[in-house]
Amino acid sequence: MATYRDILVRDPAHVRACMNLAAALGASGRLEEAIRAFEQALALRPDDPDIGYRLALALEQTHRLQQARDVLEKTLRQSPGHAACSLLLARLERRSADLAGSLDRLQHISMNSLDAAMASRVHTETGRVLEQLGDYESAFESYATAQTIVHDSREAVALRASGWLDHVASLRHGITAGRVAGWPDKPPATDTPPPVFLVGHPRSGTTLIEQ
Repeated sequence: MATYRDILVRDPAHVRACMNLAAALGASGRLEEAIRAFEQALALRPDDPDIGYRLALALEQTHRLQQARDVLEKTLRQSPGHAACSLLLARLERRSADLAGSLDRLQHISMNSLDAAMASRVHTETGRVLEQLGDYESAFESYATAQTIVHDSREAVALRASGWLDHVASLRHGITAGRVAGWPDKPPATDTPPPVFLVGHPRSGTTLIEQ
């Protein structure tokens, strides 16, 4: 961060330094300072929708939902096709209980030019709105579409082709009940730190099935 500050001392109009400083501050949890840096960058380049998006995201993280909405609405008036801004504004509308407005905004996002990650996020957010509206069947379909997009993405296809998932499966199948039964009750003394196991459960839609 010191490097970016030095650059800004010499050149206060250096937009990239402002953005990098804001990103570094945000990653360090210094959101108030990050917001000021994003505001400085936006003042220097007011027609850049990416800066408006990043500022609104930081405002959301500090629970300034109305300020974030104001930034996004202004940004979208200048760049109406900015999908990330539309998605974030739809999320803020959902958080503010404007479910109809959120759903309408999501349904007007053009999906044709979106990459897999963004398209999946749009369908996931649509699912959340529909779920809160009580339309559980449509919500489930939106979640399923999001998962299909991720499954069929180039990154996922490349991961499967690499054999990594098969390797993980072989490790899982190799830990059988018989093998575990043969393990000693107490491991031998060692200076090695004990392992940490992270267990994740992907969203499967069971909540919607119950509803």
